Amino acid sequence: MKLINENIEHTFTRRGEDKLGSIGIGTRELIKKWLENHRIQNYIINKDLSIDVKDNVKLFILKLENFPEYIKFNTVDGDFNIAINNLTSLRGCPLYVGQDFSCSKNLLTSLEYGPLIVNKNYYCGRNLITSLIGCPKTVNGDFHCHDNKLNSFDTLTSIIKGDLICDGNNYNLKEKNKLIKREIIGGQIRDNGY
Repeated sequence: MKLINENIEHTFTRRGEDKLGSIGIGTRELIKKWLENHRIQNYIINKDLSIDVKDNVKLFILKLENFPEYIKFNTVDGDFNIAINNLTSLRGCPLYVGQDFSCSKNLLTSLEYGPLIVNKNYYCGRNLITSLIGCPKTVNGDFHCHDNKLNSFDTLTSIIKGDLICDGNNYNLKEKNKLIKREIIGGQIRDNGY
């Protein structure tokens, strides 16, 4: 029996395959089943078990509270929409989104674990966000952070090529003026307030 186990171990290690996945169980198979159950197509599961998707990911209005530990998106070429759920964390979200990213109308208090680059618009309005720590490095469109609990933009480190839509927060005119001086917004600051 020991010889058989060693031979199996050697065969799988040599091929670089997931031992359990090749017999229909294991993390890779859990990922595949989760993606199929959520109708996600055109994906690749990388060697590190992160997921690249060459299409849109539509996971809105599903009452999701968090992603399973084994789900970790890497890049999504289309939109990544997880709006109108019960998410408390962005853990598992992709690092790069080729189109729009939307996590609006959840229970998020932070943007940590969200994407680093969003090629179009970033929507995180109507959450409970108190800080912009974890916001993406680059948003090539508009950044919608309206109707949250923000009282400062000191933690906003993004380069936003479009507008910043930030009405419905708790900041004041002084905070807005500090933000304007930082010159990180390519468009306008739209806030219906000050």
